[in-house]
Amino acid sequence: MTMTSTTAVPAGSTRSWTTFTQAAAENADSRVMVGIHTRQSGIEGEAQGRLVGDYVVKHRLRQLDD
Repeated sequence: MTMTSTTAVPAGSTRSWTTFTQAAAENADSRVMVGIHTRQSGIEGEAQGRLVGDYVVKHRLRQLDD
């Protein structure tokens, strides 16, 4: 997965990850580094995100008709 950032310096910088877990961890780390969140809030946020994702996959996603 690759993302082009509209707010990074330099403008238009890209970031790439091989898993969503890597992207989530980098996001959590960046929020701790700039003082927006604590390390614990990142850990708990990632865990909550996994629970929400698991629920959506199990209960809401449906196969598209061919």
